[in-house]
Amino acid sequence: MFAGVDVGGPRKGFHAAIVDDRALIAGPTNLPDVASTVGWLIAHGPVLIAVDAPIALGPRDCERTLSREVCHLYYTPAMPAGPFYAWMRNGFGLYAALREAGLDAIECFPTATWTILGEARGNRSRRVWTSESLSLLRLADVPRRLDQDGRDAICAAYTARSHAWGRSDPRFAPIAVPLA
Repeated sequence: MFAGVDVGGPRKGFHAAIVDDRALIAGPTNLPDVASTVGWLIAHGPVLIAVDAPIALGPRDCERTLSREVCHLYYTPAMPAGPFYAWMRNGFGLYAALREAGLDAIECFPTATWTILGEARGNRSRRVWTSESLSLLRLADVPRRLDQDGRDAICAAYTARSHAWGRSDPRFAPIAVPLA
């Protein structure tokens, strides 16, 4: 089983999902903090977790390459201060807790995965675009109605699965992006 975590700021929390090779196994679920997210993940026992947050401080060449070749993203600063970067700080806290718990985690960026799976967003709303791309995963047991955070958590789990199966594009490492 493979997990994905969409990281939000302190008020939004985390959204997590688990997939296997055929279906959505658990989630997506909203978890309020790092401790409950790690506990939920431990209970489900994924072999790999993909986290939608930077794994290291910037500047990072992988982000520039990904932005140039696949899709726009926010560059990780050397000092992520201020309210906007609260989600990045939350992500750093999650990575630390996952390491402490002995869980393997990688970085992902669902927008890149959605772009590789389908096509660039274009003029479509994010909801329509990611819903269309989610259907391309052909996972069983995915609820018909999901919010964006839930779709991104499932996408992150799919990215973890692709990476574990050796299907990540090395040009963007350490950000896991599936091969086209």
